[in-house]
Amino acid sequence: GVGTYFESFRRRDDGVFVFDPTAARGRLATLKQSLGQRGMKDFIPLSVLMGMSVDQFWDWYEQSQLVEPEEATRRAQLYYAESWALVRFLRHKGPVLRELFDEFFRAELAGRAGKELVERFLRDRLGQEFSDLDREFVDYILGMR
Repeated sequence: GVGTYFESFRRRDDGVFVFDPTAARGRLATLKQSLGQRGMKDFIPLSVLMGMSVDQFWDWYEQSQLVEPEEATRRAQLYYAESWALVRFLRHKGPVLRELFDEFFRAELAGRAGKELVERFLRDRLGQEFSDLDREFVDYILGMR
């Protein structure tokens, strides 16, 4: 999600980085279309999304390609789109969620991240579960332009 999030930044001629909201328009359209047409059937719960390593994602993708290549590609696009939206949500929704992102990212860089860390943060600091964050996240996606 971090890599796809930074796809939305551009360097101006003067060297300053600026956010380009049009850069991720396709990812947002993919998410909204999926949620709108298929309801929550395609939604990847945040506990799954944040609990999957890059290696696990690629293992899943390679295995899925052997069985249903078109469906695997469609689902992979959703994973990328939702990962982008998750980083955007955590970075822009407010200071508490930005703190969650920063803590998770630091732990990831140190090799200590995982969904257990997020579960603990949600429970101890926000009194929430992943399912609470899922609902807030979907509402955020649907409200994005």
